[in-house]
Amino acid sequence: MKHYFFMAAEHGLENTAAKPRTKLTDLQRVDLIQTALQKTDELEFCVILESMNVFDGVQDPLYELRRVEGFLGMTLLPFKDLGKWERDLILKTVNLSRFEDEETENKVPKLKESKILKKNYDISFERSVIFFPGLRLSDFSAELLSDYDYLIKVFKDTGIETWVDHTYERRSECTCRWSAQAIPLLYRMTCQWEISELDSETLASISEHFKLNYHRGFMMERTKQNIHQNADANLKSRVFLLYYETDDGVVLDFIWYCILNFGIFTRTGVLLAYNAVDISAEMIKCFGLNRKQMLEYFEEELASSTDPADGPVQIAGETTNIDDLIKDTTENEEETSIDSLSLD
Repeated sequence: MKHYFFMAAEHGLENTAAKPRTKLTDLQRVDLIQTALQKTDELEFCVILESMNVFDGVQDPLYELRRVEGFLGMTLLPFKDLGKWERDLILKTVNLSRFEDEETENKVPKLKESKILKKNYDISFERSVIFFPGLRLSDFSAELLSDYDYLIKVFKDTGIETWVDHTYERRSECTCRWSAQAIPLLYRMTCQWEISELDSETLASISEHFKLNYHRGFMMERTKQNIHQNADANLKSRVFLLYYETDDGVVLDFIWYCILNFGIFTRTGVLLAYNAVDISAEMIKCFGLNRKQMLEYFEEELASSTDPADGPVQIAGETTNIDDLIKDTTENEEETSIDSLSLD
């Protein structure tokens, strides 16, 4: 059986989450998660449109992330109109793949910089950076990120519909498929994803582009049930989920870009619809629910595995609580075999 790991020697994979940086007990982690959920209404998202470099000018991202619900960014622009940070990230990552030859195995083109510049493709770019108290690197895996039960919980009421496993052909145990309203009222996107973990060398290379030196990362690349079907407007898509672990939680940096090959009339309609929508409100609703529901998912998982008879943590013969410790230190759409960016 072929292994579906990303760019590791002979399909091997380093366990980058083997040694957790946090020494919190499960009870302490639950307490942190519950406190974060209780304080949700006190926090707000910082939304930055037209730029994905959300930490530009920020000296200490970790400090700022603890003071807000998260940082959000979204834009839809021709490649040449993007900022240098966005253009460089795309060129650095656009041809990364868990496939040895993605053009043959996945029927997705490798894109040279010269072609991207010549075609000046439209780029849909989305980013969210959120701090999750109480979570660990080891909580995440490619299997979890493609798990139906996990996805329907974190995507509940966000407008993203996860397909039940048996309703489509999965290429591996790390395949998932979901549908989302890419442009409200106009375009609905159905994507099937292959998820793989980045090896340490690739992760280090990508991290050079960011202000945090990420400890773990996953990539989602679009595939299709029928890779031989005609190309559609979604020429190539990449999602990166990058994690940075602290003593009391995990930062998740989510980056999703699509390279779109619109016809001139479709492009005009898409841009008009995009500019007519309150993007900030849509993003705040979606990622606010994602944050809340991810915390609730792991709270339930930890609570189910924690012995209720466990008492407060003992340190040096004294009883303490988590506050002292911190001070010290869907309904699926009808089944279809077509993956596309389709007109509603």
